[in-house]
Amino acid sequence: MLVTLFKNYFEICLLRKNPQDLPRSTELLAVSLALYIAISTLVIVYTAPLATAMASSVIEILLVSLITWVILRLHKKPERLMQTLTAIVGTGCIISLFAIPLIYSGMLWQTGEVLQSVAALLYLALVIWNIMVLGHILRHALATTLGFGIVFAIIYIVITTYLISLAFPAIGPQ
Repeated sequence: MLVTLFKNYFEICLLRKNPQDLPRSTELLAVSLALYIAISTLVIVYTAPLATAMASSVIEILLVSLITWVILRLHKKPERLMQTLTAIVGTGCIISLFAIPLIYSGMLWQTGEVLQSVAALLYLALVIWNIMVLGHILRHALATTLGFGIVFAIIYIVITTYLISLAFPAIGPQ
């Protein structure tokens, strides 16, 4: 089940599948949320204590859920919440798994100019990929264009990043 799950999420990350291709399942959403919290905690714990990393991950998922719900309600598509949220957290797991080696290798915090440049470019590529994937998901959830999906994705990321940084200012490079 887990292999199929990750394969479907990866296909969405490659823009080959859509959120509506996922089953509408409370169990799948619960498993995806748990995986997202675990992986997000693993990413954050590199720069913050475990309790802070876990709290940040839980608050992030609550914000993601709330923003998704609000966007879908405003566009009169609340019935798409489960599959949209499942796709967002599932693809977030995949992209975070790609970020873990970069973060844990310490490349983002190296003082060498070349390594910092390479790390920054790789990290930027992950951010752009995340925006594209989230835009793709929101495009299908809202039945709009990819351009509007990307605009929503950027707003989404800015809001969650800002609110998390307000709640947990110590997270990030020291």
